[in-house]
Amino acid sequence: MSPRPPPTLEDSLREMFPEEWLRQTAKETGLIVRERKIDPVIIFWVLTLGFGARLQRTLASLKREYETESQKTISDSSWYYRFTPELVEFLHQCVIHGMEELAKEPGRKLSKKLETFQDVVIQDSIIVRLHSSLADKFPAARSRTVAAGVKVGVMVSAVANGPRTVALYSEKMARYTQLRWSTIFAENASDLLTVILHRCGIQRTFETIMSVYESQALDPHVNREEFRDEWLE
Repeated sequence: MSPRPPPTLEDSLREMFPEEWLRQTAKETGLIVRERKIDPVIIFWVLTLGFGARLQRTLASLKREYETESQKTISDSSWYYRFTPELVEFLHQCVIHGMEELAKEPGRKLSKKLETFQDVVIQDSIIVRLHSSLADKFPAARSRTVAAGVKVGVMVSAVANGPRTVALYSEKMARYTQLRWSTIFAENASDLLTVILHRCGIQRTFETIMSVYESQALDPHVNREEFRDEWLE
């Protein structure tokens, strides 16, 4: 008996968002009342995967892609009038469902260097530019003209290999006083480093400190290794 081939990306996505779940969620959120013009399954995949490598797509180009996938011709009003708060809520529920499904996957085991930690959390954020009409609600931090922007903050778990929290902030909103935080960190960085090295089984000595200083001159991308390879077994 031939071995079963590994699942493809398409198989994983279809398993995460089955057709029955998408149709039921579309009804619960009010996106679809009667499936006559728009198929909730097709519009979901067109809106989530229709962008490809491009950052921007027009509603007209997405409509053409929907017609190609559904093999049906729809009027402009039937398409444009679907971009409603109900569609936003439908996509919101899909995001929550996707994150919950990722959290169900078996967690990965940290390497021996980090096995004393429960998890390794990575924080990152990005600013997304919005239409200038939203400048009153989401003002941009650094702009000479009227502009709007929102900051998307993500906390990623290395063990779960997925997002832990996702939050939206105004671009001008400061979640902490950076100067105060940096001062506290600078004053306690030495003691914190000693504790972290001790938990990793490394004793802080003069040789250890010198090896760290010498490593600062090395290019971390020489061997092109994955950033988190040594974290996990």
